[in-house]
Amino acid sequence: MALLQPSTLEFLKELAAHNSKEWMDENRKWYQEERERVIDLAKNLHDAFATLETMPLVDPKKSLVRINNNRRFQPDKPLYKNNFGIMINRGEGNCGYFINIEPGASFAGAGVYHPEKEQLAAIRHLVDTRGAELQKIVDQADFKKYFGEIHGAELKTAPRDYPKDHPFIHLLRKKDFTIMYALSDETLCSKNLVKTIKGAYQKGMPFMHFIDDALKLV
Repeated sequence: MALLQPSTLEFLKELAAHNSKEWMDENRKWYQEERERVIDLAKNLHDAFATLETMPLVDPKKSLVRINNNRRFQPDKPLYKNNFGIMINRGEGNCGYFINIEPGASFAGAGVYHPEKEQLAAIRHLVDTRGAELQKIVDQADFKKYFGEIHGAELKTAPRDYPKDHPFIHLLRKKDFTIMYALSDETLCSKNLVKTIKGAYQKGMPFMHFIDDALKLV
């Protein structure tokens, strides 16, 4: 049986349409039911990933991203997120796994989004010294098939201390180093979801290990 159900996506659609405390209070039981499904998915994913590499022990509930938006500095944001998020730690000094559950926009991602200044500097240093290795990874047919490219924001010109004609300037300009594998609504509610996500991450391991090597320099 599938871990997630069409009701999971229906809940998120309704939440997006009625994003308010009143609606959430009226549908609290529905929310808790769908949240439990996502917790079960987090546990199954963690168990599956542990067959790929050594994983730290984790409470699946702690893998879930809070559904409440932090509006302290952005008060115009909706009260609630329109997605369920699962963040799984691969271990200290490693980039993490992230699964976004959202109608029509679900994905399995990994890497570093908006890295700290020191982290970004370390990644760029590794690109500078081992850029050919990263280029070979992203040029692989499986990488292109599953992830397309490295996603995220990038500079319009060369970062400080790197020449504009650097052979890997297209990688050095990046400010985020993430990969994303799109998940259709049908796949999200299938019994093969965990197997599908695990297979995608297997294809992304060389990229993740490259980023891990950089983060260990911080």
